[in-house]
Amino acid sequence: EREMGGVGRGTQRVEDQHFEVFEQRPRGIGDGAAVGQVGERSDPVAEDDRLAVVDGDRRLTYGELAELVRRAAARVAAETRRDQVGIYLPASAGFKIAFFGVLASGRTAVPLNLFLTTEELGAIIDHSEVDLVITCRELAGTLPEGPARCLLVDELAGTESAADPLPRAEDRLAVLLYTSGSSGRPKGVRLSHR
Repeated sequence: EREMGGVGRGTQRVEDQHFEVFEQRPRGIGDGAAVGQVGERSDPVAEDDRLAVVDGDRRLTYGELAELVRRAAARVAAETRRDQVGIYLPASAGFKIAFFGVLASGRTAVPLNLFLTTEELGAIIDHSEVDLVITCRELAGTLPEGPARCLLVDELAGTESAADPLPRAEDRLAVLLYTSGSSGRPKGVRLSHR
């Protein structure tokens, strides 16, 4: 594994956005359907018309969320061959679509903390070997210059839906989270699909 170079500490203020997820379980969850398979056309969740996400004025049912996740997965698969995809978004419906879309594409999600400095973000992007970062217009200009390309979250929904998410082994890397680096350099923590 590669060591990350020293990065400075600092904060970056980002306006909080209202984001709420209802705690109700979608149909099929708990009766044999795997949460990790949300978005599959054969999944009962894809047909569920109950409310799943409220983000300001935006409301999504489980079925709508599943379709947007499939579209995001198709776009991510078309944009990069790398395993890791960065997500630099506030807590929003867009974050959920991007996060689950990355997972459904068979890739690893690397959420990037909005409060990190540009230097810290660059170090994490370099260390994780991310070449694609899903973000929004408001934040795109705060990302460091470098090899990672930006894909705007608004562009995910316009992609033609893929057939089904890629099957994933339980031990495959799902998420690569980085610590804030409060005791030195940010360190990556690996989480599998299990």
